[in-house]
Amino acid sequence: GLVQALAHVAAETCCRRPNGATPCTTNACLALMNLSIAKGNKSRVFCTPGVMESLMKVLEWTTNSAIESSQMSSSNRDARIKACSALSNLAIGYDNKIPMFHFPGFVSAILKVIQTDSGEARTKACSILWSFAAEIKNQIPVVQRGDVASVLVQVAQEDETTEARFKCVAALTLLAESLENAVPLLEAGALVPLMDILHAAGADPTRWKGQTASWCVGFLMNIAQSDDAVPALRQSGVVELLAPLLTLDHYQSLKAAMAVTFCCRFDKSDECYDLLRKTENVIPKIINLLHNTLAGRGGNGYKYGVFTLRSSVGCIAALAQGPDFMKERIATAHVFESLLKVLVDFCVDGGTKGAIVGGGRDDAPSATLALRAIAALTAHLIPTTPTRSSG
Repeated sequence: GLVQALAHVAAETCCRRPNGATPCTTNACLALMNLSIAKGNKSRVFCTPGVMESLMKVLEWTTNSAIESSQMSSSNRDARIKACSALSNLAIGYDNKIPMFHFPGFVSAILKVIQTDSGEARTKACSILWSFAAEIKNQIPVVQRGDVASVLVQVAQEDETTEARFKCVAALTLLAESLENAVPLLEAGALVPLMDILHAAGADPTRWKGQTASWCVGFLMNIAQSDDAVPALRQSGVVELLAPLLTLDHYQSLKAAMAVTFCCRFDKSDECYDLLRKTENVIPKIINLLHNTLAGRGGNGYKYGVFTLRSSVGCIAALAQGPDFMKERIATAHVFESLLKVLVDFCVDGGTKGAIVGGGRDDAPSATLALRAIAALTAHLIPTTPTRSSG
């Protein structure tokens, strides 16, 4: 009953007007924040009746009080931060991501915080959207709302060096993992601010400050996997922006090379051929990425959303349909084994469950790309010669 009692105190000590929160409100939200830190508590706290309603009430009434008085009191500010922190802790819980996103009125309440706050509460609210985007089953519904993507783009565009911008860029990158989101994200204006961030960061990733620019490269790698997005990316100069990263011996060169490979997969011009030649030294890293993703090796970068399985399989498929020098580099027994494993996990004996990065019976796109790559590489290794018809 402790959690339910704290939720009751938080709600009952926060007034709609004129003052909003009290120190008692803040302390109740602080207690809920602390109780929601432990992994084992997250689902239990979220499922406790009244918790979500009370924390949302604190957000709403502190916001209304600030708007009506043209400034926010310290009690309202502190209570709002603690309430957002508690909700952010809950949103990290794997089992909470989907039901929290669908909780009536919650996303709208979080968006209102982002639009009316400029401090820590705003950052925590952006963290919640990032957590939602990390759940693949949320990605398409999040973008389909329309208002979330526009707010993420707004923060990425207007903020300069804040942590809130970093979290919004990360959320946009994760949303771009779902191919259905590519065109809506472009229509929401996501490309311009992220390219601006990369322009400002410069061509030397060793001098980048923080992780925001790195997430921008990941966004371009993800969105370039959509056939419908490629023309807009080419027209916007994405390939030219990423070209300086291709020849570097750096982690960013892997993502840049994959993005350029996706962007150039329909272009047979000499210019694109020269660009793809620059990615040649990165091909072994792409191959290793496929192997390591399937094996669950390589740490968080492989297992928790930086690279989906579809990214590495899709890049192998693009390489398999590219110039002969690319086919020759990837037409190995080890690559065939990994591609076949994707197909086995998808359909043999009912398929496997799959991992957080994809794969298994539910990942038809990765299986389709693996089959496409096998077909292209087999045709390269065993070219068919037309037979003359007798007669």
